Amino acid sequence: MNEAEPAHNEREAADLVASVVGGSPHWRDTRVAPHKHDYDIVLPDASVIALEITRQTSQDDHEFQGILDREKKQDWRFSRLRNDYSVVINAPAGGNRVGKRINDLLRQLRREVPALLEEVEQTGADVTFIPLRGPVTPLQEKLSALQIVAVNPQGPAASEDGGMVYLVRWVSPVSVGDEIPAAAERHIGLKAAKLLHRAKTTGASEAHLFVWLEPGPNSQAPPVAMAAGRSPDRVPELCGLDTVWVAIHDGDDPRKWGMWRCTPAEGWTHIPFT
Repeated sequence: MNEAEPAHNEREAADLVASVVGGSPHWRDTRVAPHKHDYDIVLPDASVIALEITRQTSQDDHEFQGILDREKKQDWRFSRLRNDYSVVINAPAGGNRVGKRINDLLRQLRREVPALLEEVEQTGADVTFIPLRGPVTPLQEKLSALQIVAVNPQGPAASEDGGMVYLVRWVSPVSVGDEIPAAAERHIGLKAAKLLHRAKTTGASEAHLFVWLEPGPNSQAPPVAMAAGRSPDRVPELCGLDTVWVAIHDGDDPRKWGMWRCTPAEGWTHIPFT
């Protein structure tokens, strides 16, 4: 990405918000000090909304990914495996704040994953995936017990020393009613104070936070979006922010599921795009 250009997901978010509030987006954060919020949304009356855009990766996720990166530098090659694999896993509840649980998970993976991946090889399946609904095989139950969401064979084929296991982080599953407000609450805690300061410094009349949700296999946000008129029940503390927006970043169609708006006065509102 060019440092003088906004990221693609930032442009998408700014365009979505501007289309709802009737303003025009203007990029502000040029990646140089002093750092600014991502966009100004300029309204017809010349007032300005300071918009900060983020994705569903809390600080715990970043720290857990750091643990995985360190693990990848160690010996995760297993002589009994014919192929290399990526193993997509969820962190235990509580993230890196409960470090012992993460270390216990990694020890279990190292101990149990070779035999489970041998079972994957015996099925001949290209991908072993644990579905959200429907029948789950005994092999998938064993994988799920280790927080494993999916197993993907990776090329090229393993060397004579055996297969290499690549650990990949995935967004933790949450309940249907919780995912949207939970994502909002995480990022309000991470972003609100800094965004409010930047909005005040630049003279913006409102401060808005936009959170992209990832529509992965454990995400319950798309089913929530499909339920007509349905919105999350839990209203987070906005900590001084005027509005929080949440949308599903679904590939090339960010308008597919609509988005949710939360304000102190109205709570959650689902906004479909037709």
